[in-house]
Amino acid sequence: MLDSRAANKHRYHFLWLSVGIGLIGAIVYLTLTSNPVPLPDIKMADKVGHLSAYAVLMGWFGQLYTRKNQLIILAVAFCVMGITLEILQGMGGRRMFEYADMMANTLGIMLGLWLTRTFFSGFLHGVERKLGVGI
Repeated sequence: MLDSRAANKHRYHFLWLSVGIGLIGAIVYLTLTSNPVPLPDIKMADKVGHLSAYAVLMGWFGQLYTRKNQLIILAVAFCVMGITLEILQGMGGRRMFEYADMMANTLGIMLGLWLTRTFFSGFLHGVERKLGVGI
């Protein structure tokens, strides 16, 4: 039987981590660019985008780092990232600073954490097993 630390390791950890870093880069770019992705003209569509982006981000990293202290550090770091990006976005002059975006980011982090601990627990291990590369 594997100990809990070994059970959390992924064979392709570096690849999964690289994808996660790419997600961070995409969020930074989309937050600070003057030409963001066009959204449908639906009330609160941008808030759904914020929530979804941060849920995916937290969910992804929650697959890689599963210990409670690691998850707390990640959640706090992503909250700080969202707040900082929102402040920078407001300072840029082309986009608006919104507290509601910060709230959507934070709710997304909480959703991603919950999904990682429930429905998507072990998702990347499952992907590696299906590909025949699991540990």
